Amino acid sequence: YICASLSQRVFLKSKHKQEGYSYLTKVSWVLLSDTGSAGTYSKAAAVSMRRAFMLLRTTAAASRASAVASEAYVPRIASRHTHRAVSGAEAALVTAAGLSRSTWLWGGALASAVLTAAAAAYEQPARLENDALEPEALQELARDLAVGSASDKERAVAMLSSLTMYIDHHSAILATPGVLDALLDTVIDDRVVPQVRNIALTCTADLMKDPAAHSAALGSRKFVAGLLDALKAEGAWQEGLDDGQVAQAQAARVVAELAGAPDNHPRLISSGLAAQVATQAGRLVTEFGSVGSEYASAAEVPGSMDAVSLVEEERFTAAAVFGLAGSPAGARLLADQPDTLKGVAYWASNSRDPILQRWGVGALARVASAYGRPLEAALEAGGVPALVGALNCEDPQAQCFASAAVGALAREGGAAADALARQGVGAALAVMVSAQGSNASEGVRQGVRKCALKAIVACVANPQLSPALQQAGVGNDVKVVADQGGFSTEEMRRWAQYAVDNLTL
Repeated sequence: YICASLSQRVFLKSKHKQEGYSYLTKVSWVLLSDTGSAGTYSKAAAVSMRRAFMLLRTTAAASRASAVASEAYVPRIASRHTHRAVSGAEAALVTAAGLSRSTWLWGGALASAVLTAAAAAYEQPARLENDALEPEALQELARDLAVGSASDKERAVAMLSSLTMYIDHHSAILATPGVLDALLDTVIDDRVVPQVRNIALTCTADLMKDPAAHSAALGSRKFVAGLLDALKAEGAWQEGLDDGQVAQAQAARVVAELAGAPDNHPRLISSGLAAQVATQAGRLVTEFGSVGSEYASAAEVPGSMDAVSLVEEERFTAAAVFGLAGSPAGARLLADQPDTLKGVAYWASNSRDPILQRWGVGALARVASAYGRPLEAALEAGGVPALVGALNCEDPQAQCFASAAVGALAREGGAAADALARQGVGAALAVMVSAQGSNASEGVRQGVRKCALKAIVACVANPQLSPALQQAGVGNDVKVVADQGGFSTEEMRRWAQYAVDNLTL
């Protein structure tokens, strides 16, 4: 394991990189399939398996060669995991956690083979399939994570990660005293190995989907400080293979979940977490989205192992920026970060990663709709061209984010409305309202048309924009759709008639 870990960085720079990926994948699977031969498992075996998966996480996504190397070992590892011993079940759950936390590494068949074997091996009361988790079992995991040995901690956090990924379990986990506290304490304990801290941070991010967990996280000064270190990949987070990048991604996910509730924004801002997320967004765009770059985001870089870790960091950081833009205080903070807003505008208009583009458009739309200084900053960052372009992007949610911002800018008038007219907002809205070329379901197309109609109505009421929509033939396009029965509600039909009456030449 140590030799393979050290070799990994060499292969990254080598012309034999693909052969290296295949070799490292085989080494990892040998560790997994040969550990605990003859059905004898132990906590040490579980630790070895966890380490092997940490290695696989950073190698196996890189090439087809890795997948081929993995396929030969699936039957061996699956057969090893069907033993009914409790220690064998623990090792299998570690395997399940390793795979489920890295689903982007595996084809469906590969993941299913090991996950099915792992599920079959685990027969404890708090199994994944149960709707009700036993508090006693959860408390035992919390104790092992808090005061157990290193192997106890690895086992406990792996089993918890197999539970926190299911939102149906969150209420039971959060209602059990000590579980969330143990996870938070593990994240900030630099005596714990980085791999365990990263998994604990991932579990914490899972649980932050429940607002009931927010106060515990933000109420702990030590956890907030540790989260800031993780965002920066500083201190103990720099240790271990690739752990700093994983920590940055998961820390950004925690902030994204917290930023979804505007009531949390004052604490996020005062703690420095909001500013750090904004700084990271600017850094990521500089790294992968600079003008003239071959790739507009990390997701587009083929075969880059480092970029794979950055994909999640990019997406979660963009989601966090989107959340922060949802309050006046957050929008003002982003307005004071010109590099961040330029980056968000670049994601909105250039990224071919639909998730990244969605959050970029949404964040830009929110800032532009905040008026005052945020609106000025959005205009200076090139927000209008990005928003008008997003009206005809392939993501329906991003389209509706953009159209809502267009409506807000039309109501604001002035320089913002002039910029919309110059960028051809009329033609873009004409295409959007007809939902031309959309492969989405009729229900989704109806939603897109409704968003477009709202923006059109706002533009009609603005004398700076109404002529531009007339020249683009928006009224005629709306009439065609109306005549074809394309507006499903009375409200939409009323808006459509208003547009036709005021825009038809």
